Amino acid sequence: MTSAPPKKRVLFVCTQNRVRSLTAEQLYRTKADLEVRSAGIAENAGVPLTRDLFEWADHVFVFSKGQQKVIKERYPDSFDSKPVVCLGLPDRFEYKSPKLIMVLREKLGPYLGTPDSTQPTPTKQRWERERAPTVPESPLLRPGRSGLRPVTVWAALCSLGLAIMGIAPQIVSNDQTLPTGSGI
Repeated sequence: MTSAPPKKRVLFVCTQNRVRSLTAEQLYRTKADLEVRSAGIAENAGVPLTRDLFEWADHVFVFSKGQQKVIKERYPDSFDSKPVVCLGLPDRFEYKSPKLIMVLREKLGPYLGTPDSTQPTPTKQRWERERAPTVPESPLLRPGRSGLRPVTVWAALCSLGLAIMGIAPQIVSNDQTLPTGSGI
């Protein structure tokens, strides 16, 4: 007779433990191969994060880089011993809202599978620390000190917004000077 494999212990941590982490815990609570808990980093959180709770977990999910930083400062000796994955999910949802549940399923799926699935949690090693995604630069070019340089997506969108409003940005080359008293 073989025994069941041990359950993965997953901890969800947000600030207050009232919306995001609590919803994630409720969402994955019924998954057979997971033992799930949630906590908050604030002193007045529903369930405050403690060293024991942090060390209990095999895998930790936080919702912002700030929460990840607080945990690293509080528990530097045990922080690197387990994956602490930042989901990058801002605190602008309501408890168990359909939008929050949809986003949690999307972000946690690669790590934990679907919450209502009887399938085991994915074995794919997504737990390694991943580099933060970077905003790709657009292929647009604009004048710079050393010839042409790429324009970031944000700058291109800002320029587009100004153009839509009828405000054309003035491009000044490096050898031109603006007249004084022009109000700029």
